[in-house]
Amino acid sequence: MDNALYTTLNRQSGLMQEMQAVANNIANLSTTGFRREGVLFAEHVADLGGQEPSLSMATAEGRAINLSQGVLQQTGAPFDFAIEGEGFFLIATPDGNQLTRAGSFTRSPEGEVVTVEGFRLLDEGGGPIAVPPDAGAVKLAQDGTLSAGDQPIAQVGLFLPTDPTDLTHVGGTRFATRAARERGAVEAAQAHARYMDEVIRPRISPEALALVRSHQHAGDTVMIVTATNEFVTRPIAQAFGVSELIAVDLERDASGWITGEIRGTPSFREGKVTRVAQWLGQKGLSWGDVEMTFYSDSMNDLPLLEKAHHPVATNPDARLRQL
Repeated sequence: MDNALYTTLNRQSGLMQEMQAVANNIANLSTTGFRREGVLFAEHVADLGGQEPSLSMATAEGRAINLSQGVLQQTGAPFDFAIEGEGFFLIATPDGNQLTRAGSFTRSPEGEVVTVEGFRLLDEGGGPIAVPPDAGAVKLAQDGTLSAGDQPIAQVGLFLPTDPTDLTHVGGTRFATRAARERGAVEAAQAHARYMDEVIRPRISPEALALVRSHQHAGDTVMIVTATNEFVTRPIAQAFGVSELIAVDLERDASGWITGEIRGTPSFREGKVTRVAQWLGQKGLSWGDVEMTFYSDSMNDLPLLEKAHHPVATNPDARLRQL
């Protein structure tokens, strides 16, 4: 794919995330405990070598959460708590413990202090807080001591993330840290499924599918070699019925989620030749053992096109067309 198109799509994706963040901020102006978010952009510059100009890609790398103190208001409700200064309440949700600044709680029929969604408020030891219905007036002291009828019954937990930049907004006024980020993997998969349905599948032409099938029926090993990461391209390869994929490998943590780092050689320009050679080596083969047909639309793929026995330019960019 042409560099200019990659750059434009990356920028549009980032701007869309920024617009969504702004819209969400506006929609929650009056939401108690809401934290304003902004999108952080990073520029990646690559030297293409020779007489080619450098390639600059701007991507949305993350979101910055505003943790400044909000305005406190006296409500008179016995279970409306507020934090002045740093820290979060810890609540138990079906997706694990999460953090919130929203202090609007109530007492459940079982006597536990819960959020309006029914999530239990936890004490400093991570346990639920129960207030008997006949315990008397409820008061919360500045040190977090919760009393009922002038008798202390619990110490409300005040929690600080080890790294404030590690907070992830998971819904409403709730946040998770890296330890609870498995939910993010699920949401990313759901977002990618929508991307496949709304963007990719409508653009897969019958002619492209027929070309892939013709090679498969001829007994050829069909492989997709791309400079895009494997998280994005694996479902695309599956849509074509292609099991062999060489893409940018993303490093993953112990839970299997993406760390943001690249593993091994990126499959870009000469890197594609390197990665294909590695794949051949894993199969006990070399370049001389195979006859390769390679389809490409980009001048960036020239190194691999030159290695192929049958190079084919499909919808080539201007520079590739000139060769």
